[in-house]
Amino acid sequence: MNQDPQSHSNAYDPGAEVEYRTISRAAIFSIVFGILSLFGFLFAGLVFFSVLGIAASFYGMLGIRRYPRELTGSNVAVFGMIFCGTTLIAAGGMHTYIYLTEVPPDHTRLTFGEIKAPKYRNSPTPRALEMNGKKVFIKGYTFPGKQKKNLSQFLLVGDFGQCCFGGDPEPSHLVKVSIKNGRKIDYSTRLRKLSGTFRVLKQLSRNDEGKGYLYEITADDIK
Repeated sequence: MNQDPQSHSNAYDPGAEVEYRTISRAAIFSIVFGILSLFGFLFAGLVFFSVLGIAASFYGMLGIRRYPRELTGSNVAVFGMIFCGTTLIAAGGMHTYIYLTEVPPDHTRLTFGEIKAPKYRNSPTPRALEMNGKKVFIKGYTFPGKQKKNLSQFLLVGDFGQCCFGGDPEPSHLVKVSIKNGRKIDYSTRLRKLSGTFRVLKQLSRNDEGKGYLYEITADDIK
């Protein structure tokens, strides 16, 4: 009785080598970074996760192309690249638009980096003196005090760590804010945006809790 030779070729051979491929870790990381990049819509610095995701997806596709018999996941890597590229453009564009339009007319952007004097030097910086008496726009965090509600005056710091994790800022790292028009706010750890008149004090002043400061702002608007 003749046997079909093809039946032998299709028969199970326990000794045959089974090809097994793993999903590229870089491709998986591109998805992880893509998810993290969504926080870039809230915090501009986290847009960097989009860049990491694009780099991971590119590295994953390169590895899959180089080792096609060991690695798989090209579709995952492509999706990660598209996802991260989209968040990079969308979140980056949003923050760029906000930066270009957030300063009110007739105001000048002022940052804490421009008014911070070197440590233990309790004197205003040249940039602070230049902006004395002018209308400025500045961003920062509310420094915590004993009163948490209905604040019409408070101290502003530029660093999240100083406001929320027991920092001890220098006098030139603090700005006393007085809100006009009877408006009051509650203490919060979120970023504040203020516009108003900036003043350099002639001498070091202290608030009711003994915290020294060199600068004041009379705020016309606060967000």
